[in-house]
Amino acid sequence: MVLHYDFGQGPLAGIISSSFLSTFPDCEIIKTTQSENPFMQVADLFAYSELLKYKIDKGFLTKSETKFFGGIKNLTSNYLKSLYEKYL
Repeated sequence: MVLHYDFGQGPLAGIISSSFLSTFPDCEIIKTTQSENPFMQVADLFAYSELLKYKIDKGFLTKSETKFFGGIKNLTSNYLKSLYEKYL
């Protein structure tokens, strides 16, 4: 298994490294950037969409997020729904 990570957040990088290496001893962790690996941008998009879904479910969506996406209904039907139709 090969894990590509940008090590952008120090504490998280340590958690990811130690947990993956202890669970998967043959795992190789490669430091990469989004410019080197464009699929990281897709991963970030889906990770952020999961965060948005969680925040909607728990009622934690901020006013600026709600305003940016034009409301929760618009976010759900026009952004998240179409994104998850393409989710593998």
